[in-house]
Amino acid sequence: MHKPEYANGDPRNLAFIGHWDGCSPYKHSNHSSGAIEVTVANMRKSERLKVEEVYVLGFVPFNQVPKDNPHLLDPFLQPLVDEIKEGFINGITVDYVYNGEDIPKGNRIRCLLLCFTTDYPGICEVGKFLNGGRSPCRRCKVKGERIPTACHNQMYYAENRFHARYPWQEVQVSQEVDIMSEIQGEQRKSVRKKLSSQYGFTGISVLHQLHALYGFDILKDLVYDIHHLLPLNLIKNQIDRFVEEGLLNPKDVERKLRTFPWTSDLKEGRVPTGFDKGVVIGRHKNTESFASLCRSVCLKVCCPLRNMKFGQPLPV
Repeated sequence: MHKPEYANGDPRNLAFIGHWDGCSPYKHSNHSSGAIEVTVANMRKSERLKVEEVYVLGFVPFNQVPKDNPHLLDPFLQPLVDEIKEGFINGITVDYVYNGEDIPKGNRIRCLLLCFTTDYPGICEVGKFLNGGRSPCRRCKVKGERIPTACHNQMYYAENRFHARYPWQEVQVSQEVDIMSEIQGEQRKSVRKKLSSQYGFTGISVLHQLHALYGFDILKDLVYDIHHLLPLNLIKNQIDRFVEEGLLNPKDVERKLRTFPWTSDLKEGRVPTGFDKGVVIGRHKNTESFASLCRSVCLKVCCPLRNMKFGQPLPV
């Protein structure tokens, strides 16, 4: 269970939430790019998610950087880290007129990076984690195994039910920083690849420079954004089955979606703009938006876990 932590200081100090994601700005081109952005965590969620409150720090042109390079984001993240270090150590002088009793004297405020959010491939790029391999998890020491008789190199992670009751040992950044640095400095590509597969790291992230200042932990403070916590494939398959078996009429669903009283939070980007069989089958933003709304129904039908017992096979 998450336990909030509290700190004493000037209430005007700023905490930032970083974000990184790639996109394809051109419809018929392979020239993809990405953007590094920050929002102010001190603000209300409904306010900080407005377009004018999202601050773009830079763009990354993927077509102009080497492919499969674990250090490709370093030159773009380093300016952010330098600004955070300067703002945390020396502070920023501001012209602040109000001098009430609840505000400390002085016009110097400080800032820090609270967390960094993106999807899983983005977390691997920012934190320099290996996307798969023998050690796929950055938070626990789960180990994958290959099946000797298999005709491929795919890893399998067995005994999930056992480790659900007896969890794997947690990974501590203080114990892994040496191997991260070793992989970062390794010049031989084959050796670096072998070390990455064994330990699950491709180097040491530039965000780790903030660990010495206020304990920023790249293993725990790089988090998924809420839209990537959904088991999209599972929900997508269930929706496809509902449509194919006639349990769900796409036209009725689309008609009801148009008249549904959406909340203000969902109107900011979580509302599906349409629903038909083509949209559901493809990996489309409407599919993700619809999945975020119907996940409870799909998962309840697919896996009635309330009646499950330990050791009982899951229903197919």
